Amino acid sequence: MSQEKNVEQSDKQEVLDAISETESFEATMEEDRGQEAQHEEQDGGSEEAAKRLTAFLEEVAKTKAELEESQKEIQEWEQRYNRLRADFDNFKRRTAKEKEELSSYATEGLVTNLLPVLDNFQRALQAMDGEINSNLLSGIEMIYRQLMDQLTKEGLELMNAVGQPFDPNYHEAVMYGPSTEEFSDGVVMDELQKGYLLKNKVIRPAMVKVAQG
Repeated sequence: MSQEKNVEQSDKQEVLDAISETESFEATMEEDRGQEAQHEEQDGGSEEAAKRLTAFLEEVAKTKAELEESQKEIQEWEQRYNRLRADFDNFKRRTAKEKEELSSYATEGLVTNLLPVLDNFQRALQAMDGEINSNLLSGIEMIYRQLMDQLTKEGLELMNAVGQPFDPNYHEAVMYGPSTEEFSDGVVMDELQKGYLLKNKVIRPAMVKVAQG
């Protein structure tokens, strides 16, 4: 009887040990599943972060490309602006020069046409000197001076040829005379018709007599 009781207790203990081992195994399996889930969650978070980082880098690259394209367009527009500004500056200079040349040409034409009038005034004053009323002579001289003053303001300049070396750019030799102590070879001896400059440009050379020999 005692022996049967011991066998029964031994069987119960084996069952309890088996149940305990089963529970311990299940607890271990549950812990392993929890760790695996945690690792899976961590792996999933890393993948998501990597995706977000990739998307961010792609957006940065896209923005950089758009910025470079915008800078390129700005440079092109700056170059166009600089070219247009240079063309406009050249146009202004060319227009100003053409305007000045046109004004000079018009003035030159007018002054050139008035030179014979000056010549006639000078001849008349020389011919009338001492032969007419002094008041009339003074009036004619005053008109001549006024005319010369106005033309001088426009840039007219009277040449002084006598005593100067002959220069074909300023003088037209129409006569020659023997050289003297006062006028050596190649020097203008006399002025037969006065020469004029307009703004430093010869508009009529002086007709002169040149010493020779």
